[in-house]
Amino acid sequence: MIRIAIQGIRGSYSEQAAAAMLPGGELLECPDFTSAFSALDDGRADLAVLPIRNLIVGDITPVQTAMSTGRYRIHETRQQDIDHVLVGHAGAVIGDVNVVSSHPEALKQCGIYLSRNVGWEIENGTDTASCIRDVAECGDKRAAAIGSRRAAEIYGGVVLATDIADQPGNWTEFVLIGK
Repeated sequence: MIRIAIQGIRGSYSEQAAAAMLPGGELLECPDFTSAFSALDDGRADLAVLPIRNLIVGDITPVQTAMSTGRYRIHETRQQDIDHVLVGHAGAVIGDVNVVSSHPEALKQCGIYLSRNVGWEIENGTDTASCIRDVAECGDKRAAAIGSRRAAEIYGGVVLATDIADQPGNWTEFVLIGK
């Protein structure tokens, strides 16, 4: 079975892209981009699926930088729709929220929405899905996270707001890479 490194966990956009590119592959969940590249380098993963470019924020710098070394080869690209939602703990309503977390790139993609909610504390997280998982499990109605509707369903969060990206039709280009 092919081992595929992704940045994030089940429910992340990288997991969705990996499932579309290599159905049935064994996923290796990595907390950050560096860990995913390390998994390729040390042989724990055969391939990696990582985001390289987004409609709203442009290049995903850490991935572009690693790719520029010439050590990795792109096997396939896939443009994935990105439909960010705001997710809270079960029973929460949007008026309860005062802390929002997500991966830094997702937070940038929702900057306009976040700026309209003055007083919200914004926290960088490791990935969209783990932030949603943490919010769903924490029991704090003041906490919310940005990520996919699928992650909310997997981890038991409640969708508090939809269509929160700065631009409709948001997408991210993912690459399937190897050494």
